[in-house]
Amino acid sequence: MKKNGRGSMEEKIATVDGVQLSVVSWFDNKVVNTLSTYIGCKPEGEIKRLFRKEKEYKMAPCPRSVMIYNDYMGGDVDLLDSMLGYYGIQIRSKKWYLKIFFHLVDLACVNNWLLWRRRNTDYTPIVDFKVAVAEALCKTGKSLSKKHRRPSSEIQKHLDSKKKRGPTADLPQHQV
Repeated sequence: MKKNGRGSMEEKIATVDGVQLSVVSWFDNKVVNTLSTYIGCKPEGEIKRLFRKEKEYKMAPCPRSVMIYNDYMGGDVDLLDSMLGYYGIQIRSKKWYLKIFFHLVDLACVNNWLLWRRRNTDYTPIVDFKVAVAEALCKTGKSLSKKHRRPSSEIQKHLDSKKKRGPTADLPQHQV
């Protein structure tokens, strides 16, 4: 594709489970790949691009799937992807399923923040929204009224007696 120059493209079409998939590769300073069930290469369009060698703008051929992507770029999916980078869960794990779980929690939180922003006029940063959600989840199932009782003296005596005895030793096996 690099030999053919800027604007060269290649399309492969496959049918998987009755769904037609179109993979389009297009060269525009670098290779751009799209996979679509909606549209493929045709009808081709043209995009205005700067050719650095000639130092002038020219029209270059462009596949339809890239043109449609560029028209709708900046929508909810792109906004979600960009917002996931801010204040994500920073727990590192070697277990692959925990990474997926934390990513899904981040997705749910960012989606809820975007929906909340559409409904409310006052602006709340995403970090404050996540803190408010965490506090609400921590308080679920707990009564709001504070208990004004002193701790039981029997419980305190029991804890003190355990501290005096020292650490517990393992019990021997029954056979011994």
